[in-house]
Amino acid sequence: MGSGDASSFETDLTVLLRMRLRKSGNGSEAMSNDTLRIEDAVNETCPWSGKPIAADSLTLYHGAVVGFCNPGCRDKFETAIRHFENALQVRRAESAQNSE
Repeated sequence: MGSGDASSFETDLTVLLRMRLRKSGNGSEAMSNDTLRIEDAVNETCPWSGKPIAADSLTLYHGAVVGFCNPGCRDKFETAIRHFENALQVRRAESAQNSE
């Protein structure tokens, strides 16, 4: 996956999440991975494989439930998100240092 693809994926997912949160009315309810329900997922198909999502393959992203076809795809997503978040933190820290 190229960097353009990752950015597009993240943008598309963010749009989906915002639409789902608006549709549900708020999104302020606290959820944990223990209480995730497949019917609350913002998607019906896995963003990696295109297959239907599974109840044992859900995660929370920016307060919304995201589903995957299997735990491997879910874990790949979580790893990618951590990578992006870490890269953003480094970039922000470098920016802050350069502006001082």
